[in-house]
This record gives sequence, structure tokens and C-alpha cells, in this order.
Amino acid sequence: MNSLKRIICALLVTAAAALGSSQAHTLDSAAARISRPVVHSAPPAGPDDFKDALSIVLNRMMASYATKVKQPLRIDVLDTSHDSVARFFSGISGGAFDPHTILAVNFDARAKINGQRTAACLVQYNSGRRQDLLSGYETSRIFNKQEILYFIAAHEFGHCMAFHQEDMGHRLGLSNKDHELLADKVAVTFFMVNGRAESAQRVVDFNRKLVGDELHSHPEKLQDYHDRLSRFMQGKNARELVSSMYDVYRIATGAIKLGY
Repeated sequence: MNSLKRIICALLVTAAAALGSSQAHTLDSAAARISRPVVHSAPPAGPDDFKDALSIVLNRMMASYATKVKQPLRIDVLDTSHDSVARFFSGISGGAFDPHTILAVNFDARAKINGQRTAACLVQYNSGRRQDLLSGYETSRIFNKQEILYFIAAHEFGHCMAFHQEDMGHRLGLSNKDHELLADKVAVTFFMVNGRAESAQRVVDFNRKLVGDELHSHPEKLQDYHDRLSRFMQGKNARELVSSMYDVYRIATGAIKLGY
């Protein structure tokens, strides 16, 4: 099974039967680049279908990315409702850790996780505020539950890939707002190359609802990107164009030109 088929399988198989509810999630830019202590992933106190589903999808995306990018990188979803995890994030953020943050990506180029030294994207997730995270998406009535999961995963993995590529020396000079736009472009591209054009448009439609959110709101730019990508994809075989999440990233960053 090639890596694109792995992406398609991840999209077509519902990883979570019931997700709960949504609200716009954010990149915690204050702790976006981190390095230092050792983290040992604590076992969850009880089942969390959203966390489990998000972990599955993110790790499938990571496996796809790793088929093209050989520099070691891992991704872990860590529940900050556990005191030990909260203390870990407090340590790596220099005391700037906000316990009320629901979901954020932290990149550590020299993480030591369970004794292994590697670059890592550490997804800071507060299971105690899961309902707050999901309710905004559901009440918008734009996404279905499967799309919520894959949008969040693709957006956060977009941040992860950008941090990793920048650490490797491939600088894009992104501001925090540019980082959010790129992550949304990754989500649009992910849906589009998997034959889910309606889902890709819904990413734009949801962004239009982020009125007053200066950091995350960019509907005109995102719609323009969506439309150019849609035209670019017409008549093309996605399997020939995209074989990994790294290819999705290259399209979103403009490394693969879409034309005008």
C-alpha cells in the first residue's frame, strides 16, 4: 500500500465513532519552539475517544510524512489534565504554560521521550476541556464529526511539518498569522487530494465564521488558495501528484506551483 493510499484509508475509515462537541483551536505561539526536559507519556485516567482518534490520525500522517522526510520526527498527544504532563509543559515553557489551553502544538528539536532523543511535535491537549474544543465546530453546522477530526489533525500536522522543515533550515519566515494560514492550507489540500472537495470548501466556510479573530481569520486568502488548487487538480491524477503528507505540505507552501 503506497503512502497516498494510507492517507486515503485514514480519511475513509472513521477513527472515532462519537467525538463529542467544538470551538476554534489555536497554536500556542508563546511555546511554539521548545527544548529541554524529559517527558514520559502518562497513561490516561479513562478512555477518551477524541484523543485516541486524534493520535491515530496524526501518527498515520507522520508515517506518510516519514516516507519522504528521513530526518527523525515523532508526534505525541499529551493530556495536560494529568498533573505530571502539566508540570512538564510548565518546565519547557519557562513557566509560561497556560493550563486553560485546550490544544496547541509545541516543537522540540531535541526532545527526550521515554529515553529516546528525537525531534518531536508535542500536542498539548486538555481532555478536561474537550467539550469546549469541539462544541464550536459542531454548532457551526459546517463540518460533520469525521471532518472535525481530520480538519484538526491536518491543521495541527501542518504546524508540525512547518516547524520541522524550518528546523532543518528550510526557512519560510512565517509570522504567527502566516503559520495559521499555512496550517489551514494543509487541511484544504489534504481534503482536496483525497477527493473530498466539499470538505475542503468547508474549511474555508468555517474560517469565514472566525469574525474578530485576527490571528486565525483569513477567508479571502484561503478561498483564493482553494480555488487555485481546485483548478490545478482538474484532470490530474492525485496518486501521481501526491504520494505523502510532505507533498501536501509542498503544495501548501507553494513549492509545487499552482499557477494563477
